[in-house]
Amino acid sequence: VIFRMGLIGMAGRFLHGFAADFLQSYTPARKAGLYIMYLLGSLSVLRGFALLLPSPCISLQTWKVACFFISFGFGGYFALFPASAHSVFGAKEVGFWLGVLFCMTGCLNFVIGRFAAAVGWKSEFFMLGTSCGAINSLVFVAMIFRSWGVA
Repeated sequence: VIFRMGLIGMAGRFLHGFAADFLQSYTPARKAGLYIMYLLGSLSVLRGFALLLPSPCISLQTWKVACFFISFGFGGYFALFPASAHSVFGAKEVGFWLGVLFCMTGCLNFVIGRFAAAVGWKSEFFMLGTSCGAINSLVFVAMIFRSWGVA
């Protein structure tokens, strides 16, 4: 499972990064192309967490598929972070802010992992993940509408 998650995460990085560049360069979406790809990554993670909602009463196959969805979405996030840091903070600050983004991701993974362990990796954790994924997706929808056509 771990090997396949790595491959799927790598595919997510390639597809999200390539598609974001394409949407920004060759379509009327322009700047919104980046947020469209963030939305697709977020929806992939949301789908994975939604599959895990009935935990612990799910099959091993469902668990694997959910992990693959989450891996694909997170791969996309990591491909899009540098473009976001560059567009928000500029070329001179991109290294510092990428470090901050990756550090925040690592710290949040630790905190969320502690919460998941505290509730026994049951549906409460996956409800929180699903809720955060839905809110995240709505934010990206708003960003798409706000930045559509902006160069």
